[in-house]
Amino acid sequence: SFADAMELATRLFEKVAGDTIEDYAAQQNMRGESIEHELCYIQKANRINAVGGLLEVYDFLSRETKMPALVERMSTGWCGGRLHETKVHEGSGLYEAAKKSCGSMSDGFPLTNSQRRAVHAFLDGAGSEVTAVSGPPGTGKTTMLQAIVANLVTRRALEKGRAPVVVGTSTNNQAVTNIISSFASVTKDEPGPLDFRWLPQERNGEASIGTSLSSLAVYCPATTKLAEAKAKFLVEQKDKGQTYSAYSSEAYIEGAKDRFAISAHAFFGCVNDIAPLQQMIHEALTDLDQYRIDLVETMRSQGRSIDYITLCGHVEASPYLRTISHVEDLKDCDSLEQLDQKLDVTLRYAEFWLAVHYFEAQWLLTKDFIEPEERYKRTSGVMDRYWRQAAALTPCFVMTVYQVPKYFELYTKPGEPSSFDTGRIDLLIVDEAGQVDAPLGLPSFALASRALVVGDEKQLAPVWSIDEQTDCEVAESAGIPSLEWSDDLRVRGVTCSSESSLMRMASHASSWSYGAGAPGLFLAEHFRCHPDIIGF
Repeated sequence: SFADAMELATRLFEKVAGDTIEDYAAQQNMRGESIEHELCYIQKANRINAVGGLLEVYDFLSRETKMPALVERMSTGWCGGRLHETKVHEGSGLYEAAKKSCGSMSDGFPLTNSQRRAVHAFLDGAGSEVTAVSGPPGTGKTTMLQAIVANLVTRRALEKGRAPVVVGTSTNNQAVTNIISSFASVTKDEPGPLDFRWLPQERNGEASIGTSLSSLAVYCPATTKLAEAKAKFLVEQKDKGQTYSAYSSEAYIEGAKDRFAISAHAFFGCVNDIAPLQQMIHEALTDLDQYRIDLVETMRSQGRSIDYITLCGHVEASPYLRTISHVEDLKDCDSLEQLDQKLDVTLRYAEFWLAVHYFEAQWLLTKDFIEPEERYKRTSGVMDRYWRQAAALTPCFVMTVYQVPKYFELYTKPGEPSSFDTGRIDLLIVDEAGQVDAPLGLPSFALASRALVVGDEKQLAPVWSIDEQTDCEVAESAGIPSLEWSDDLRVRGVTCSSESSLMRMASHASSWSYGAGAPGLFLAEHFRCHPDIIGF
């Protein structure tokens, strides 16, 4: 009880001071110091149970007869032999990857060699559900993340599928805001008619006339941080009362359709309704994708031949590429490696923006927006509609690991245990994963079908809440032998004490290796500081 705690404190004080509190205070008064010892100050504070949602996911998993595939992969690690990252492009590897790679968010610079290997390893169908990429500061982790998301969005548009749900997360707010910033402004200061968002911003319930939506991501902060976040980013809350509500209002949709049609006219040169425009966008996307595949196949089979040069001429003449820079440089490529780099800043860039506009049209064509009085509900039907619709507006949702369970929890009757929408997230991105304690990061993996884990174990380590001895004893009480704990789980970072690391856990769950056989992938080119510094 509190009284017991006060009694213990009093006895501790008397042992240390050699006097009662009263006598000690009286002696200090004689020295001119006043000590208050009969007053008790109590400050009222709200208790925040940050890990409550994470614990509910663990409880949910404990009741499941079969673990979600991603949780199983992270927990057991990769069991087979690992393929070294330098072999990503061996044989027909580069050719196959170049054909699969269909989107890019930047027309400024192509991917570096190690960024390219990481993206192609992710696209490799033979890879595992977990892709772990270690990257020191300044090695372009953001560029690599953007390339993978661009590929995912573009591929879904090509297949006329639903927009992907991408969740970016980490434990600390700085890492989370870094993710939202990387997707919050994807357009240039002076874009062309294609590479900006054709949807306008929402202002005062209506479509803004002069300002376009710039973000591909929505930030989902804790309620206490909502006001601050709203001043900088698109935001959302569990009740869908922010971005979803604002951008689905009848007034906004009507105004946005007009702005979208005007932007589409500047690119296509014709006026049309939204549904025909979406079909035109998809046809343009399909045409460019076929050109890209034809270029790759011709270069591989013939090199820089007459047929290849002729094909480049047809590509240059495409009306869909008239505003894209460097298209004329395609004919100067004399190897598949050079062509793959040039495609990053030309056709893949155009394809990505066409895919963005395809899903923007999908948002405008939505007929079954969730009714305002239904938006707070978390039934499977309502949430399925929400994710299908909201991802068309902003495919990326950014939040801390503590928030993730709250957004993917499904309604259950009072008294029933919690339930979650497992596998709903198409791609889970964990940034700064070297700072994420494994037990805090793992629950999010139950809600995703694929994961991209990025970080650096050489930087700040996680803060561990218990010591190794206690951790090992708890594991033994759960039936895990101490030798297995020390020689397997601890080595792979699958613990709750020192050495626990989501980055290490993900690396050991990866089917790739780098360097002298270290698990995972590695970004090797550095752009931020003097060679002698990064060399060390």
